[in-house]
Amino acid sequence: MIGMRKYKTKFDSVKGVVLIVDDNPANLEVITDYLKDCGFRILIAGNGEIALERVNHSRPDIILLDVMMPGIDGFETCRRLKSDEDTRDIPVIFMTALAETEDKVRGFSAGAVDYLTKPVQKEELVARVTTHLRLRKLTEQLEHTVQQRTRELTAANQQLTREIAERVRAGEELRTAKETAEAANKAKSVFLSNMSHELRTPMNAILGFSQLLGHSTNLDPEEQKNLGIIRRSGELLLNLINDVLDMSKIEAGRAVLTEKDFDMYCLLDGIEDMFRLKAEEKGLRLVFECDAGVPRYVRADEGKLQQVLVNLFSNAVKFTQEGGITLKVINMTTVEEDDLQSQISDLRFAISDTGPGIAPDELDSLFDAFAQTETGRKSQEGTGLGLPISQKFVRMMGGNITVESGVGRGTVFRFGIQAETAEGAKIETAQSERRVIALAPDQPCRRILIVDDEESNRLLLVKLLALPGFKLRVAENGKEAVEIWEEWAPHLILMDMRMPVMDGFEATKRIKAAARGRAAVIIAVTAGVFEEDRAVVLSAGCDDFMCKPFNESEIFDVIQKHLEVQYVYDKPARKPEAREQDRTLLTADALVTLSAEPGQDAALADAPEAPGREDVLVPRETDEMEEAGSEALAGIRGARILLAEDNEINRKVAVAMLEGAGLITEVAENGREAVEMLGTGAGDAAPLYDAVLMDIEMPEMDGHEATRIIRGIPEFDDLPIIAMTAYVMRRDQEKCLNAGMNDYLTKPVDEERLYAVLCKWIKPGKREIPGAFSERGKLTPESGAGLPDDLPGIDLKTVLKRVRGDAGLLRIILGSFLKKHEHAAGEIGTLLDRGKLRDARKLTHAIKGVSGNLCADALFAATRDLDTALREEKAEEARPLLEVFAGKLAQLTDALKTLNPDEESTETACQEEEADLSQAREILTEMTALLEKNRLNAWRLLEPLLNLLPDSEFRQEKAALRKAMSALDTERGISVLMKLSQKLNVSFK
Repeated sequence: MIGMRKYKTKFDSVKGVVLIVDDNPANLEVITDYLKDCGFRILIAGNGEIALERVNHSRPDIILLDVMMPGIDGFETCRRLKSDEDTRDIPVIFMTALAETEDKVRGFSAGAVDYLTKPVQKEELVARVTTHLRLRKLTEQLEHTVQQRTRELTAANQQLTREIAERVRAGEELRTAKETAEAANKAKSVFLSNMSHELRTPMNAILGFSQLLGHSTNLDPEEQKNLGIIRRSGELLLNLINDVLDMSKIEAGRAVLTEKDFDMYCLLDGIEDMFRLKAEEKGLRLVFECDAGVPRYVRADEGKLQQVLVNLFSNAVKFTQEGGITLKVINMTTVEEDDLQSQISDLRFAISDTGPGIAPDELDSLFDAFAQTETGRKSQEGTGLGLPISQKFVRMMGGNITVESGVGRGTVFRFGIQAETAEGAKIETAQSERRVIALAPDQPCRRILIVDDEESNRLLLVKLLALPGFKLRVAENGKEAVEIWEEWAPHLILMDMRMPVMDGFEATKRIKAAARGRAAVIIAVTAGVFEEDRAVVLSAGCDDFMCKPFNESEIFDVIQKHLEVQYVYDKPARKPEAREQDRTLLTADALVTLSAEPGQDAALADAPEAPGREDVLVPRETDEMEEAGSEALAGIRGARILLAEDNEINRKVAVAMLEGAGLITEVAENGREAVEMLGTGAGDAAPLYDAVLMDIEMPEMDGHEATRIIRGIPEFDDLPIIAMTAYVMRRDQEKCLNAGMNDYLTKPVDEERLYAVLCKWIKPGKREIPGAFSERGKLTPESGAGLPDDLPGIDLKTVLKRVRGDAGLLRIILGSFLKKHEHAAGEIGTLLDRGKLRDARKLTHAIKGVSGNLCADALFAATRDLDTALREEKAEEARPLLEVFAGKLAQLTDALKTLNPDEESTETACQEEEADLSQAREILTEMTALLEKNRLNAWRLLEPLLNLLPDSEFRQEKAALRKAMSALDTERGISVLMKLSQKLNVSFK
């Protein structure tokens, strides 16, 4: 029996023996060092012949195999390994500089599980080796569990047979046998429950994060391909797990029908969408035909019908290499039989393919558990459980399943079910392929508490629900959940049921026992697979039930159901009428073919072809997301942003990006200053800012503390606060959310990501835009003039875009970087010698954020590695990383010196000062006009005005204005403005 331990403690420590095969000694040394650092045991071989000998003597857990080698190359070596029964299960990962698709296809055809392109990156190498070792262990464990369970079931059946014989002879032995059987069933239930939890919980994280990453627009095609492999492999593994669990439930007599009203057309559409892409990749024709008499809305077990269709289609697509697959559905109930009284329909389904067919001697065992055809065994895929499960489910739904096939003639599966006609008005149409991107405007803010002891599952839900705009908190067990509920009063709780300290059942009972707890919605999120699991959690007080793994649409649907929230989707809903138009009707000949019984001459493969989806004209979709993003950014133009950032270079880059989008930006140099600036907006007046961009690590007061203080002011409860930090660990993200922040931006901040997050949190509306800002950020043909075409160490084109093409500003920023950080490597080294790791990390962390913003990718990567080592207090590991950092820094600073920043920056600064004074006059003129109409709007222009005035000439006036506004002394502020107007030759009304 599988224990109750958590998945991560069993698999996260996977280490093993790695055989590295490469004829290049340097490559062997580098890769060996990479893997030894991570605790792997290493074997090496200089060519394919030595590798084959080494495998026979010392069996490795995984093989890293070079392709181009003297003697037998990597492809031939792999083929020999895979042809040997003793070595064919060892995972092989190719390493090569060949990047052509045909080379990769050749590698996978030889039996490899993955492909690494040289030069090999340490993080990617370790991640892929670890992943395939985990998958191998999980597969072996699953196979072992299935085999062990099969032996247990066989032994149990034999024991039960003997006990039945003995019960006939002795009544006492009958009672003993009964008790033994009950104990066995109970043990089986415990086993299934434990296995479900242990396997389905990690699969929830694997599939969930794969789905989230699939929405990213920052992945290149290769990364998208790799992500698709991970997701498909995860879904395949989940299907195998589900097959084993379903068969075990059937054998235990615990499989039951769960009937509900559903849309039959929508179900068939979903099956078609599921397999169309895979069929098209193989060049197969996929045809769906539906009789006009098939009712659209029926009552039956939708889940089991879907699983039967998926099992049959999966086999058809898997084994068919050319031709196509056809599904035909008819309603055999006639009007006379119906007599307008009975609403029971006799639905017949037929799935035909043009695959290799099945030999006659294999047909009798086709529906036996774990039995596979010769073709199936050659494919080395599946468990042999899909057809037996389908047969059981079809029989439960009142039908039977038959098969007709012959070698070279294809295969036809037919089955029927009894379904009751339902009312369509009561059925909610599925929002297939629609993704929630935001909450609809003008809704109350909803608080959601996520409770799960698995960090990966917590983070998955946090990432999923933070995007639309829910306020989130997390808890690791039931005890924490109760405490947070008492303090925070969430509207909805997503409650895992199996947790240490206090489980979800007890936490739910305690919350629901309180008077105000009855209003809280608690959704059980569990890996249980039995219907009685649902009954148990609902009886504990939960309002609903969700089974892991779940997809994102399910989680949003259940929240919408209980909180009545409305969403904004990435595309409009598909109209039901469109699905009806897509359905292809059967011909009279096809109806005769479908109703034919086994043994008759009619065959579905000979029926007239009906048009497939490729014959339907579909309008070309426009890029709605790009249009929506542009409109959303225009909708927040003129919004006021408070930027809390202590690093001068980061401030300048961020201000350039924000003002380039028409967002009025004011700056605070630390958390305390940000709190003070926000404090001027507290009270009856509306807050001065539409959003806050909060750096995390700042002097005097960090971003976490500043956020907690701001959240303590009721007027700022709905003010969006967005974290900006170079830290990317999950615990850092959770810490930000728990402090009260709404969202999270990772440095270096991507411009499009920045705008997307601001558009999500700032309400659109018409805002007054100061004249000084109306022309800011517009790129001109002269943008970037005076800069070289290329600057070693910096992506000059990208960073110039970030500062809106302002070459003068970029020269100042680069000069400032050179002045501040030219000798940073020596400073960090000195701090390391003195044992001041914390100070060394602070300096490294600052350079990390700056180098990222300057698009100095090589320096950023070196700084990131050094920062990680210092954060983990690994001083010895930091020393060689510091040498790499020093080299990248020197390369960049040498390039910056060629710009003559000192000479250029002086001239540029003078030009900028003249331009700033001209813009300052425009703002001051606008302020004087606004003071008569709306003082609040007038004072909102103060900070942009002060930022344009140089300290050398206006230090006293700037200090006096800030002091007056901090004290809310508007009369004093107006007096100072009058003096400033005289100094700038601006008429003051």
